[in-house]
Amino acid sequence: MPNQASNVNYIPQRTCVICRKKKNQSELIRFVILENGVIFDLNRTLKSRGLYVCDNDECLNGIEKWKKKYRKKKSKTK
Repeated sequence: MPNQASNVNYIPQRTCVICRKKKNQSELIRFVILENGVIFDLNRTLKSRGLYVCDNDECLNGIEKWKKKYRKKKSKTK
């Protein structure tokens, strides 16, 4: 009998920043926002705050519009 505290079958969940649906991390595309723009982190190795988006045209096309709101919101909290 496996240890119940074990994380063997754990699958990380993330939320798409556009449609707000929760999905398995492997089903989403990770990206980071740097000074020079949006960078898709397909290998998930960049050392920055990672954000996730669905792999469909509707969500991918919504990143630019979302980015403007995100920057406004982030500048208000500083």
